[in-house]
Amino acid sequence: MSDRFGAEKHKQNQPIEDQLLKWKEDTTAIINQDTTLEGNERTAQLEELTHRYQRLFHSYVAKWQELVLAEGEEDTARQQLEAVHQSGLSLDERRSKARQAAAAISEKTISAIIADPSLTDNDKTKQIGQVNDAQAAANLAITAAPTIDKIKAAQNSQITSIQTQHQSADLAARQAAAQKDIDTWRFQTKDLIQKEATLNDRQKNDQIADVDRAWMAVNELINREHVRAQEIVDAVASSQADIQSAFQQGDKLDRQRLDCQGKLQHEYGKLLYAIQADKNLTEDEQSRMQTALAQVLQNAENGLAKDKNAQAILDDFGRYLQDIEQVHGLAKSTLKARQEEAKEQLDLWQADTLAAIQNDTTLDADQKRTQEQTLANMYNQLLGEIDTLNASSQTVLNVMKGAPESD
Repeated sequence: MSDRFGAEKHKQNQPIEDQLLKWKEDTTAIINQDTTLEGNERTAQLEELTHRYQRLFHSYVAKWQELVLAEGEEDTARQQLEAVHQSGLSLDERRSKARQAAAAISEKTISAIIADPSLTDNDKTKQIGQVNDAQAAANLAITAAPTIDKIKAAQNSQITSIQTQHQSADLAARQAAAQKDIDTWRFQTKDLIQKEATLNDRQKNDQIADVDRAWMAVNELINREHVRAQEIVDAVASSQADIQSAFQQGDKLDRQRLDCQGKLQHEYGKLLYAIQADKNLTEDEQSRMQTALAQVLQNAENGLAKDKNAQAILDDFGRYLQDIEQVHGLAKSTLKARQEEAKEQLDLWQADTLAAIQNDTTLDADQKRTQEQTLANMYNQLLGEIDTLNASSQTVLNVMKGAPESD
């Protein structure tokens, strides 16, 4: 009984099962024919339709087994299947959406370019311009696309084109190139300094130190951790002038010679005056020193004229200056010693002469007194000439040469 009834019931519900399949097939056809859907959207709706059909079919079978069919069940099932189909965007809407997607990629790509430490400002400006050009080309391609698939293809193609405009540079290679440049400028500038004839050793050392300081500053910067490409470019551009400008030619050699000769002549004049004013010197000593002084000055002028570089001029200048200073030597005897010696001779002469007068039997008392007074006057005169504030060694010698011999 139950088997027969169940068979009859299945036969009665067979049209409903057919209807479920028909509604599924009808909805499938609508989805497949909808030109507003792109491939992924169509696939998703077809998969959802299959899932709903299976759920409704199994739900219907369960209700049939329970011999219960709610009123309006068929309409509800049909509506649930048909509701799976949802029309897609219009072509214009899809084009607009595709253009917006391309614009978003452009903005993201530009941000990446700006933040890229391996790019210089010029690199960034160039690549950003290329992104903008690619964005404009994308808009044109998307707008001209006649179908959904071609809109999508144009979008994907143009987005790839936009993204490829960002090309990072080799920061390590830029650092290596910068290092080579500054090392070359350093070497070349030092070489120029070392070979420069107008510079003496001290000037060369000072300029080389300036070169090293300028090089070290830029070397530290370009090798700093997290350094950016533009920092390297800016540092290298400014450092070339900083390094190379450390080299400065000195005065022309003729000018240096004249300067040294002028200084030597000034020292010559000072020393000549000192010799002439030295009261310890005799005229003969002064004459010999003045002759030697003039000879040193002449040697200096001749020697400086032959020097081919600044250091040789400086070395010779120091040597000739020392020669000049050594010309003014010590007198054979000091003025004080000469005066003491002269006084001793005068005292001896006076004593001998006075004794001779007093012992002279040919003289009477008046004559002796007269000669003694003459002797005293002469002694005092000579002693005054020797002991005067203006006395010099030569004065003492002259006085002693003119003094009468003791008898």
